[in-house]
Order: sequence, then structure tokens, then C-alpha cells
Amino acid sequence: MHIGPLGWLAALALLSSHAGAAPAVDARLFAEMEGRAHVDHARAMRKGIVAVSLHLGNYEAGSALLAQMEDAPVAIVYARDPSGLFDALRSRRRGAGGLIEIATDGSMFHGARALAVLRAGGMVLAAGDLGAPGLRGRSHRFFGGTASFAELPLALALATGAPLLPCFVVRRGKAYHLEVWPPIVPAQGDDADRLLDALVPIFERVIARDPAQWLVVHRYWDEDRP
Repeated sequence: MHIGPLGWLAALALLSSHAGAAPAVDARLFAEMEGRAHVDHARAMRKGIVAVSLHLGNYEAGSALLAQMEDAPVAIVYARDPSGLFDALRSRRRGAGGLIEIATDGSMFHGARALAVLRAGGMVLAAGDLGAPGLRGRSHRFFGGTASFAELPLALALATGAPLLPCFVVRRGKAYHLEVWPPIVPAQGDDADRLLDALVPIFERVIARDPAQWLVVHRYWDEDRP
């Protein structure tokens, strides 16, 4: 994810704030988990899980907690930061927590790597919003306008039948709240637009409830882009 200077500093502080602590995420940071049954339901389908989130709240701690919860491999799909400075610290933290990194840039095989994790019964975590300016995605109606959303989570679900599992980590007071929504299960004949029809209203509800925690700091709506 590419973020502006203030967002970069905030993210760096988040990753380095517990640099001397154990790599595992302390579950006591989380006030509660809502929707554990949805994780169990998705896992029981035995097709892997495409956990789809937003650049919202504590994205890094949420992915680390999901990795701790799963016995199967957990991979996070991400775009490298152009500076490279943020990536070095982020990668160390992810690796220490057992997360597999799959970078979308610089490799034509990132989709194949993600498919391999799903076919091994694992979880692939990806952001559904576009976290960097200039990226192209699939357009969909969004808060009265039109915006673009990442196509990879949709393609993975359609290719494997793996459920899309919307999940978000938002701050509530002094703690974080891990929220998992019911899985969106691809049906025969579905396409990416149908999956977005089910997914985008969830994004709208979560962002409308906590707009200050949505960390996309560039022009996001298609009509506002240069």
C-alpha cells in the first residue's frame, strides 16, 4: 500500500511500537471477536478462505491475529511501498508472525501463489479497496458514485469456489474489535460483478460507521481521478 507522509509515519509507529515484544499479537489488545462462527463456517467448506478487508483500522494486527487463529497457511496479498523503507520493517513483523507475503507487483506469479495457498486449505487475506493511486480495478457503484475495487480476491473466489470472508479490525476505545461477516459463497454462474453486489454494501456499512478509520488517502472515486 502506498500512503502519504502522515499515514506512513502512523503506520511505522504502529509496527515499531512493540518492537521489543514477542512477534505474536497479544489477543488482549482486542476487545472482542464478533463472528467466529462465520470463520468456522467458511473453513468447513474446505476450499480455502479468501479473507477480504479494507485499508481500515489496524490492518496489520488483524492479519497477524488471523494467522495465529489458523492451523493452515495464511498469506497476505499486498503492494510494495515504493520507498522500500516501510516494507523492510513490515516484512519482518509479518514473517515473525507466520504470515506468507505475496507481493502483487514485480511478479507475474502472485495469482498462482495465492491459488496454491487456497488449494492447500489455507487463507489468503487481501484488501478489497485499492490502496494506491493509479491502480485499476473493477468499477462498482459506491456511496452514490463509482469506484474501483481489487479484482484479485474476486478472481480467486471464482477460480476455486473459496468463500469470500469479509473481516475488519476497527478501534473501539482503547482496544481493537475484530469483526467477521458471513461468508459470500460463489455459486455456479456467478461473476465478479455479482460478488461485488454482495461485498460492496458491506464495505459501505463499515466505512459509514467508522469513516475516520478508512486509510485510503488518495482520490478514490473514478469520477474524481485525473
